[in-house]
Amino acid sequence: MATKVWSGGAGTTAYATAGNWVGGAAPIAGDTIIFPAYATVNVEGSDQSATHLEYIIEEEGCTITFGSAGTPLILDVSNSTPSSGYRLGGTGQKWLKILNATGATVYITGSAGTSSGSYGTNLVTTGPAKMVVSLASGQTLGVSAQAGDTTSTVTAFAIEGGTVVIGSTTKVGGGVPNITATGGTVRDKCAIGTVAVTDTNYTHDTGAATSITADRNATVNYDSSTAATAIAMKANSTLNYGAGSTKPTAITYVGSEIVVNDPFGVTAA
Repeated sequence: MATKVWSGGAGTTAYATAGNWVGGAAPIAGDTIIFPAYATVNVEGSDQSATHLEYIIEEEGCTITFGSAGTPLILDVSNSTPSSGYRLGGTGQKWLKILNATGATVYITGSAGTSSGSYGTNLVTTGPAKMVVSLASGQTLGVSAQAGDTTSTVTAFAIEGGTVVIGSTTKVGGGVPNITATGGTVRDKCAIGTVAVTDTNYTHDTGAATSITADRNATVNYDSSTAATAIAMKANSTLNYGAGSTKPTAITYVGSEIVVNDPFGVTAA
């Protein structure tokens, strides 16, 4: 289908207004939509999920905001199988709900910082096979991390920077997501599968964890009262046990300069 580019030319912030798109036609099923770097008109929150899009692109350098707290912009990307998904690269604050990105690899490469109790990007999403997050220092992403957010389903996260919070209702169907992080700060508040972190400050707040591996300059803050099945600490890594946490069923140490802090004297599973 066609590619529609946001212009805000009608002088309003309404997504569905035809005059707000280059060429004077609002998106229809199968379209790819682009929010360009030069855009200056924000997009208000509304439910546009009845129009099944092909792909969503927010270009790097875009500074407009999407939706608002409590009123996200809701979009659907189910027009291909697997879904083409979406790419969010702008630095304006976003409240988005993007549905049915089934099987897609999606990319978050830009965000605002936290402001007024909201993350730079406040996202609820369903279907991605993988979410690749590469944010600058100070940029923040929350996935189903705000009170009242509905469930997100993401099979795996690959995080390369920024601050990412994965909320308590994030999962894969009835399962749990996996995390690989090579930089930044990551906090999850849900049951988790396999976690591998390097050069990352990682916190597991709540629920079970299948395995956590920390390598080179990684810090693991284990605050969950449910024990991880296994934790592996490698050279130059740090493990901190929080109050009320439970030590893992199995723990291994490989290499030197491994620090373990247990100020609360937590017990093993």
